[in-house]
Amino acid sequence: PLLVSISTLLVTLAFAVGPSAAKSVEGILLIVGQRPYDIGDRITIASSPGAGPNPITNSWLVEDITLFTTTLRFGSSNEVATVSNGSLTNAMITNCARSKNAHAALVLKLHINLHQGDTVDQFKKALETYVHDKRDVWEQLLFFRCEDIDTDNEFVVYKLAVRSRQTWQVLTRILDDRARLHQFCIETAEKLHVEYDIGAPRRVLYYGGNLIEGHVSEERYKKDLLSRQNIRSGSGLGSMLKSLEDDSETK
Repeated sequence: PLLVSISTLLVTLAFAVGPSAAKSVEGILLIVGQRPYDIGDRITIASSPGAGPNPITNSWLVEDITLFTTTLRFGSSNEVATVSNGSLTNAMITNCARSKNAHAALVLKLHINLHQGDTVDQFKKALETYVHDKRDVWEQLLFFRCEDIDTDNEFVVYKLAVRSRQTWQVLTRILDDRARLHQFCIETAEKLHVEYDIGAPRRVLYYGGNLIEGHVSEERYKKDLLSRQNIRSGSGLGSMLKSLEDDSETK
């Protein structure tokens, strides 16, 4: 009741003295009434609620709080800034210290062979085992799902998310844990032979002749498209390929 009475008095006073004072009063109410952060908390600030949260790497550490201002230290560069509390009243403030069990996400580009047989299940099982063995770091694997399939370039994009036992307040620790998880994913991809290496663009130049079969056979995936047996007789390309094969055998 006392807080409500003080708030009512401040709002009435704000309307009496003008817009500038009203903004200051809103800032006081933010700090006294809502208490969106405490000294030592890591926070992110977005311009408005509809803008969505800023990346966690653009976070600030709260160093001092008064009724009228808040002093912040930028985590990445150690810069110090002082802002009026009134300027924060319409902002979206995310408190990392109060946001329990941070979710860390990774995006993986893997070879399309991941979708052969039970390779996807093997990869997911390996992830689940890794998370279980790191129980002091991770709580659980939230999901491992396919986001995109590119058959032309032979890769698939997977996204995974894990729940940490820490809050984003300890940003550096979670980023290090995520980096180790990413390293494990790379090693697992190599063991399952589904790592994706970006190669040079592959183009086929036809000098002459027609292909008997222009499609890709399942048995010899992109292997026999330009074999001599797949070129109609009499074409210049067929003769050229035969000549190259004869020269190779001679050498």
